Amino acid sequence: MERNWTLIREIMFEIEKKDSPFPDRLLEIDGRTGYEIGYHVKLLYESGLIDEVHDFAGDVAAGYLLAPGGLTSQGHDFLDNIRQGPVWKQVLDRIAAVGGKVSLPVLTTVAKEIAVTVMKSTSCGSP
Repeated sequence: MERNWTLIREIMFEIEKKDSPFPDRLLEIDGRTGYEIGYHVKLLYESGLIDEVHDFAGDVAAGYLLAPGGLTSQGHDFLDNIRQGPVWKQVLDRIAAVGGKVSLPVLTTVAKEIAVTVMKSTSCGSP
């Protein structure tokens, strides 16, 4: 399965909305299978963007029935950089320009650069 940055962003928004930082339930996202969601939850955990997962299947290989915990500080920072639609669109456009496949460190750098540029262009004359 290929990594899907848009799904990762959707999952991070869902995690942020949770009432509890504990991995107490599986996420459901319209148009996405549990397997897709679970696989990307696993990627978020391996990347240090979420702090914990709970395997409801008892075996990750059995179908990725993984419930996410909360976002880490790094996860919050990453999500804040890609939160705004116009910023996210620019990030996706840059990824597409290089063939559509980039690593998390590259995506993080691009998102940060775009977010900083947008902030600088919208500052109201402040130093």
